Order: sequence, then C-alpha cells, then structure tokens
Amino acid sequence: MRAAIVDPDSVRSELEKVVSSAAFQGAGRSGKLLLFLVERTVGGMGDQLKEYTVGAEALGRGESFDPRTDSIVRVEASRLRTRLDLYYSSEGRMDPVRIVLPKGGYIPKFEWVTPDPSPVVASDRTWLWKISTALALAIAILAVWRPWHRVAAIPAATRLEVDLGAEVSLRSTQVGSSSVILAPDGSRLVFVSFRQDGVPRLMSLMLDQIGGSEPVELPGTEGARGPFFSWDSRWVAFLASGRLWKTPVEGGTPIALCDSPELLGASWGDDNGIIAALSTTDLWRIPSGGGKPTRVEKLPEGALWPQVLPGSRAVLFSAGATSLRQRNIAAVSLTDHKTKTLIHGASYARYLPSGHLAFVDQGTLFAIPFNLDRLEVNGNRVPIMPDIALGLFGSADFDVSGTGQFICRRRLGGAKSVIRWLSESGSGSPLLDELAEYSWPRLSPDGTQLAFLRANGGQMNLRVWNWATGKLVQEIVGSEPVTSPVWMPDGRFVVVSGSAGGMRFLNIDGSGPLQTLVGGNEAQIPWSFNPTGSHLAFYQRGVSAGGSPAFNLWTVPIKMDGDVITAGRPGAFVISNAFQVYPEFSPDGHWIMYTSLESDAYEIYVRAFPDNGRKWQISNGGGVVAHWAKDGKRIFYRTLDQRLMVADIATSGAALRSQVPRLWVDRRLADTGVLPNFDVAPDGRIAALVSPPQAAQQDEHHVTFVMDFLAEVRRRAPK
Repeated sequence: MRAAIVDPDSVRSELEKVVSSAAFQGAGRSGKLLLFLVERTVGGMGDQLKEYTVGAEALGRGESFDPRTDSIVRVEASRLRTRLDLYYSSEGRMDPVRIVLPKGGYIPKFEWVTPDPSPVVASDRTWLWKISTALALAIAILAVWRPWHRVAAIPAATRLEVDLGAEVSLRSTQVGSSSVILAPDGSRLVFVSFRQDGVPRLMSLMLDQIGGSEPVELPGTEGARGPFFSWDSRWVAFLASGRLWKTPVEGGTPIALCDSPELLGASWGDDNGIIAALSTTDLWRIPSGGGKPTRVEKLPEGALWPQVLPGSRAVLFSAGATSLRQRNIAAVSLTDHKTKTLIHGASYARYLPSGHLAFVDQGTLFAIPFNLDRLEVNGNRVPIMPDIALGLFGSADFDVSGTGQFICRRRLGGAKSVIRWLSESGSGSPLLDELAEYSWPRLSPDGTQLAFLRANGGQMNLRVWNWATGKLVQEIVGSEPVTSPVWMPDGRFVVVSGSAGGMRFLNIDGSGPLQTLVGGNEAQIPWSFNPTGSHLAFYQRGVSAGGSPAFNLWTVPIKMDGDVITAGRPGAFVISNAFQVYPEFSPDGHWIMYTSLESDAYEIYVRAFPDNGRKWQISNGGGVVAHWAKDGKRIFYRTLDQRLMVADIATSGAALRSQVPRLWVDRRLADTGVLPNFDVAPDGRIAALVSPPQAAQQDEHHVTFVMDFLAEVRRRAPK
C-alpha cells in the first residue's frame, strides 16, 4: 500500500466503477449513500458527515430525523460496508484505488493499493479426515463396550465442540428455526451471527475449511432470521425487514420472495416449491422465484416448523405449537390434504435419510423409525442426545444434512431454571429453588405474591405463590391451560390469555372459576394495566398494515363492579408491518413501552398514551422484554444474550428523554427465548429466572458437530 494521497479525479473514477458494478446492482440506498459520502468528503465537507446529517439528507429522513430512535443510518452503513467488501473481493480485486468506510464512522477513506494477482490458495482440508478418524474410533469403542446396556442414563452421542471464530456471536433468542443449518449436500454451514450493532447477519463456512478459514458474511443479509437451504444447496432463504428473501450461497444480491412480518419455520422442497409458516396459524406455499403466498388447506391450529418430505408429496410439521396444550408432530399429504398425528408430546421433527424422524422432547433429541410412503412411525422413540438448545413455540437449535452430518447448539440442564431475587450488586436470594421449567413471572402490585407458569407433564400450569409465607395460593390445572398472567392494580384478580382465544380472569382467592373478559378466537395476550385499572394493554394476532399475518398492539377499557369485571370495545394502539409485543403502561399511565422487530432486531420503544405519532427507542443493540421501575424513572430490559440493562428516563409534557442504557447486573438470566423471564418489584429488586449452577449454555462461538450421525441413529433405533 502506498502512502500517497489519492487525487479527487482518481476517487471519482473509482466511485463510478463501484456504483456501476454487479455488486451494487439493485443496491438502492447503498449506492446513493456511497455517492453522498464520497462527494461530501472529496468536496472538503467530510467533517459534516455525522449520523444526523446522513439520515436527514442522504437517506431522506428530513429535519425530524432522530438517530436515537431511528437506526437507519447504522443499518445502511453496515450494508454499504458489506457491498464494498463484496466488490473488492471479486470484480474490484485488481483496482488500484479502494474506497473504505471505517466502522464507527461515516467519512470514507481512499487508498492506493498494489493489486495482488496471485490466485487464492486452497486451505488445508485435513479437518474432516481428523474428525472422521476420531469418530470412527469412538464409534467402534461404543459398539464393543455398549455402556447403555448397563446403565439407565441416556448414552451421549459422540460429539465434537467446534469453535467458529472470535468474530462469531451465536444467540438463541430468535423467533425462527434453528440458527445453525447444514446444506443438504453436506458441503457447508450457514448460521446467524450477531455483530456489535446488535443486528444479525448470515455467515457461511465450507465444512472442509473449518479450523482453516474464517466464516464469510453473506452480503445483504442484515436482520436475517430463520435461514433454510434450497433442496439443491445452491440458495439459502431467510426473513429480514418484513420480507422473505433468497440469496446465492456463493454470495450475491438477495432476491425478495414475498412480504412476511414473521417466519416460524420453512422448507424448500425438491419440487422447487417452499412451504413456510408465515404466522402462528397456517402453512403457506411460496414459489421459489417469488410471488403471492397461498394457504395450505385443512391444517390444525398452530402448524409450525414444517419440513417438506422427499418427493414433495407431504409435509412434516409441529401441531399445536403455539397452544399451551400438548404439542404433537404430524404430517399432511399435499394431494388429499389428510393429516396424521405421528408423535404426541414432542415438536420440531426432521426426516433423516436413514428412514427415521428426529425430534425434540423437553430438550432431548429422540429418533424413531418412519415409513415415508405410509407416513407412519414404527417402534418406540429412542433418546439420541440430551441438552439441545430450545427456542420459541417448540423450536430447537439443530439440523441434519442429507449426507449424515449433524450440528446443534446445546444447553446443559435443558429448559429448567430456578427463580431468584437479584440486586444491582449481583447478590441474590432464593424465591423458588425447585428446579423446573418456569416462564412468565409476574409480581403482584404489592410485591408479596408471584404468578408464573410451570411445566407439568407437557402442559404449562398457572401458579400463584406467596413468597412471604411460602404457600401456594392458586393453581390452575386441567382442561384450559392459560398464559401471560397480569395482575389487576388491586391485587385481587389476574387476567390471562385463554388457550382457545380471547382473555379470561380469575379471583386469586379461588372463589370462582375462570371467566371470560374478552371473547374471540384470535390469540390475545394481556400484558399490563394502567395504574387505575381502567385500561388493559395487550397484543393480538391479526393482520398487519400491509395485509400480512402479524401481532399488533391494542388497549381495551375495563370496568369493575365488585367481583364482576367487564371489558369495553378494544381499540388499536399500533398497527404496522412489524412484529410487536409486550405493551406495558408506565406507572403514571401516560406512556406505553413495547418490543418491536421494525429495525431487523428486537428493540424496546416507548410511545405516548394516547399515541401522538412519536416514538422513542430505548434499547441499543437489541432488547427483548422490558419493565418499568415503579418510580417511572428507569426502564429495565433483557438483551438478546440474556443480560439485564437499565436506562434512565425523564419526561416533560409530551416529550421523553432516555439515557444510554447500562448493564444493571453482571449475571445472565435463564434462556427463555423471546418469552419473559423477569419482573421488577416495588422495592427495585428483580425477580428473575436463573439457570442452576450446573447448567451452562455453550459460549457464543461454539457449536456441537457429529460427523456420522446417521450411523449412530441406525444403531440406537434399528428399523
């Protein structure tokens, strides 16, 4: 590299080559942003390139642009860096001048370089041979020793821990399928990795280059979730920015397939069609070239995590995945539309080329022989591997290639946790030390009682527990499981979401049964009351502003007469194309805080109530679940990697000001995906779900890999 300054004419000549290149075709904002930044810098106005100026002028946000609440500049700058890297690693490799946009700033640099015409040297390919040899030896030992014939414990499959590199950050908090996937031909791994800006991206790595090469970011995949391969391993599809996309695995420009605010599993069949769960209710057909989705008919409620079976004549899916009742694995024929229930009490099934189904039940991976022609299972389920990391609605973090490799993320101890008090100093004391699968912890208004859900026999039951006396106050077990308990301000009643839709309420003294508050068939999830109890905020499954399935924010007026509670007509609070949940009233009732996916990552926002059209972003780099402190001066939220953050808040009339969030306590909470795992007490303490000392999540750089997985399955579950 030469130290000479690049003259303006050479810079402009290079700029013209870059923006007219194939890497920038269809780049939209990236090309315009590059032109703006370079021209301002060459014109001697580089010192003006601040985030506000770029957003207001280059990206058309205007004078009202607020970078604290709008992340467009950071997102578009990241996309521009990706396209520049793509250009200079391909068609611009021999250019004598390079345009570089340093991270953390918006002033481009211009550099003379000496082109390197030498070919790329292939990396060492001995990694797979070493793994194969080690696995063959271990499998041979297991075959002779057969320890599972002598002990009752689940025999662990032979597995290796693979470090994907220090720049990789794998996190399980996503709505979507597995965050790590294998190409059907066994050639490569694609995974969702988070960078420091909190936005996920897709990374790709050839399996024979693990340990010798760094993963490569697939360009244009900022905000990606729920990736899945095409049947021929040439494409990978994903959800980002409210759309389903596909992109070549070798790199290139992503192609939009259809609008979708959500993706709860998808599969690309060998007929070149896609079956996807674009909402929590139905499966949809999508042409692989793009087009309007069409509904797959006659499916049960909550059909998620589909896999198109070989031949594309049937689809495997999880039935009842969004309900609180027992989840089942089923298959539907795409010819006669008949559905068969295959396995009770399990979810996230995947067909294996060995003629088995692999599926997950409470964190353990099982296998069972499967007749593909008759769509029937045979024999008994057999445990294969414990400690699979779980996600929302019964999803799991594992994948199997068509050539027999297996990959997963692990979580020791499964989904079980304890409930503890946490303080800012890091000290804690037990609330519930019984190890169980908990979720949705909600403290009563006076802080003396805790409502929560606890798994029992595959079903989540509501419990109300008085931690001061150590006594169980109420438990709902039986025909109607519920979720999302919300205390009324007087502390006598709890409102819940009903399993069949709508919302219910009950008196915690046990004096009456569950009663209907708001009827309907759509899922309505209550979340908070205003301080007087006159309004309830909830989110509801419905239709977005663009006509796609979504969750939107609502409020409903509430009246109370003795022990009788009635609801008025619900009113929409925020309807948009984004996935929006957890609307919480501020302690004074003038604001509503909520979680939204509008910026390609979960973030926390606040709006006035009633809404005045303005919003303020509170979190920075990802926020999933948030609660107000009782004094209204702080907001606590949980990050994507299970850390508790706090942001100081000040309000003045119709304006709100938020300070930069800071880490509240240096301790991670139990991983519950996007479901709530903490609440704030009146005295400022946190009641949180915490993993037991012996439990541990893999660090964010590692995955578990099994080379000859199908041989292991055949031994455990012979047909």
